[in-house]
Amino acid sequence: MEMKYCQSCVIPLTPDMAGPSDKYCKHCTKPDGSLQSREHVKAGITQFFLMVEPGISQEIADKRAEFYMKAMPAWAER
Repeated sequence: MEMKYCQSCVIPLTPDMAGPSDKYCKHCTKPDGSLQSREHVKAGITQFFLMVEPGISQEIADKRAEFYMKAMPAWAER
């Protein structure tokens, strides 16, 4: 079986991470299955970078999140 990934943040859509939508994870969706705001998702990705790369600044993590999101199908055209 092929693994699916969130089209907003690329997290694997495992049973514990799947959201109400078949395209997005539970962190990137609202309870109705619609996509969270760009700002909400970007804040989460920024926090991820801060967590996995100790010592980087908020500014650098934020810029990396913005760059990262440009490659995600959900945000590429927005």
